[in-house]
Amino acid sequence: MFCSKCGQQCPDNSAFCPSCGSPVQTAQTQSFQQSGGAEYENTQPELTGLGGWLILVGIGLVICVPVYCLHISAGFLLKSIVLYVPANLLALVLCGFAIYLFFTKSRKFPTVFIVFMVANAVTAAISGANIGIYSGRESSAWILGGIGGVLGLIVAAIWIPYTLKSKRVKNTFVN
Repeated sequence: MFCSKCGQQCPDNSAFCPSCGSPVQTAQTQSFQQSGGAEYENTQPELTGLGGWLILVGIGLVICVPVYCLHISAGFLLKSIVLYVPANLLALVLCGFAIYLFFTKSRKFPTVFIVFMVANAVTAAISGANIGIYSGRESSAWILGGIGGVLGLIVAAIWIPYTLKSKRVKNTFVN
């Protein structure tokens, strides 16, 4: 074996050249560099399954169910069934369907989840406005509705791009 820097002959078991001190490339190192490390490329596990950041998506979906149920019951108690209750019912149905698709790892999940995120932002705005109206503060209805809508849009702005770009999402939802 010869040193690639100075050309001196090196013992087969040496890691450094005895003449110049530079690292010596063994036959294994040379073949690894020539192959580009191809034999090691597939040793990393694929990002699949309901792990990583998808855990937060699942937890968030499950938490939404009782929240929407509370909003619906509050809507009936406040007799605000015109827009408030239907919006929350729609969001609850979408949430339930998204949960089912999530845990069955259906390929339809990302699309339904994105629709749910948009509906959630709209419902949050309606809920905020509704609180302002039925609390006797009509002037604060727009503010509360705006805050709810902005919070819903922030959540959607985080999770929609994640759903569209994540390798784990692409590899998990294939059924």
